[in-house]
Amino acid sequence: MSEKGIRTLIADDSVVYRSQMRAALTDIGKFEIVGAPHNGKLVLDYLNRAPVDLLILDLEMAEMSGLEVLREIRSRQYQCKVIVFSSGSKRSEEQTSELQSRETISYA
Repeated sequence: MSEKGIRTLIADDSVVYRSQMRAALTDIGKFEIVGAPHNGKLVLDYLNRAPVDLLILDLEMAEMSGLEVLREIRSRQYQCKVIVFSSGSKRSEEQTSELQSRETISYA
């Protein structure tokens, strides 16, 4: 965590969602938004350059899905917390089920 707060990367293909999430977290005042990539490859590019404390990750993105990003984070042993979210589409449901079956996530 930096002096400015929890170093947070917001990854989503929706500019509206990224903007709303950035505004909400900024209002809280404990988060430093360090980037907002719109696809999975850009997430990994960022993580290769600079560590983050928290990654907020959409499952459905172009070029590389959130599930693929999670696999890479695990294989590269990045040290960050990840919050995964999904729109509720059929594909997202399948990916969420796969994550749950691997016991890699907890949910409320």
